[in-house]
Amino acid sequence: MGALCSFLVSYSDAGESSGSLQEAEQWEEVAKIRSQAARGHELQAENRREEFLRQGSAVGSTAVGDSLDGAGDEKYLAADDYQKASKHWERAARAYKTAGDSEKAKNALEHARSAWEAAKRNLREGADLHRMGEEQFESANNLDKKIQALKKAARNIERLMEMK
Repeated sequence: MGALCSFLVSYSDAGESSGSLQEAEQWEEVAKIRSQAARGHELQAENRREEFLRQGSAVGSTAVGDSLDGAGDEKYLAADDYQKASKHWERAARAYKTAGDSEKAKNALEHARSAWEAAKRNLREGADLHRMGEEQFESANNLDKKIQALKKAARNIERLMEMK
């Protein structure tokens, strides 16, 4: 009877470990997908910022303000995806730890920290882009767009403060 109980306990532990490993791999996959999406938003932001550089001399242009404000929006979306990726990496790390794979858990935590820092960086950069757009809207005397850009800059800064 003792041998049967010992077998059942070890079988149960193996099942839990296997389930945790599978869960960790799924969280890792989702984290990687979120990070890819975030990098896509960063690329979009860069493309919009380049639009601004091409239009450069048109100070007070609503189109220039729209390019900068749009780049700020993309940075916000990138930050959101990086923040979610960070949470998913943390979940993967916990599951890897439960599965007994401390090396993969450590690696996942490092990815979580990197994603968290990328989220903060994108929020800062996005706030700056919204402020630059706001200045263009002010020069163009477009009060509605100026207000919206200011609100977006404030939102980014508030979220950044919540992350610290």
